[in-house]
Amino acid sequence: MSVAIIYGSTTGQTEDLAHRIAAELGSEVEAIRDVYMTSVEQMLEYETLIIGAPTWHHGQLQSDWAERYDELEGHDFSGRSIAFFGSGDADRYPDNFQDALGILWQRFEGLGARLVGTWPIEGYSFSDSQALCEGGSKFIGLAFNKFDQEELVNQRIKRWGQQLRQELNL
Repeated sequence: MSVAIIYGSTTGQTEDLAHRIAAELGSEVEAIRDVYMTSVEQMLEYETLIIGAPTWHHGQLQSDWAERYDELEGHDFSGRSIAFFGSGDADRYPDNFQDALGILWQRFEGLGARLVGTWPIEGYSFSDSQALCEGGSKFIGLAFNKFDQEELVNQRIKRWGQQLRQELNL
């Protein structure tokens, strides 16, 4: 199964997370690509996409994902699995924590993609999010809070990597 991590990153935090997730998954990941330099056609070369997107300010997409968002329309992602991870700031923006993931998932879901890698909301403190699923008990992907402790980030990446291997039969 071909797997690529596609991320958008302005400050470098989501890029760092992408590389750490790739290191956890090892040889299962064929490519790590910045969405700014990746066309939709290039995304379609992979069976599984692990999408990394930070949420900016009051629930906005990171600028590179915002530019690519409309270009996704009209493409067929049927048969492809999509997993998400995102960085956000639940302390300053508790009303839209991880909204970028929800915005992107709505687009990919409408294009036929299958969601994998949902993540429990336990251990997070926020008020609302567009990235909730399963009756609000899970995020659609792995969520990172800007102020998480480093050891918690590593533990979550390890656990999520194991989960993705199982869900995707990697």
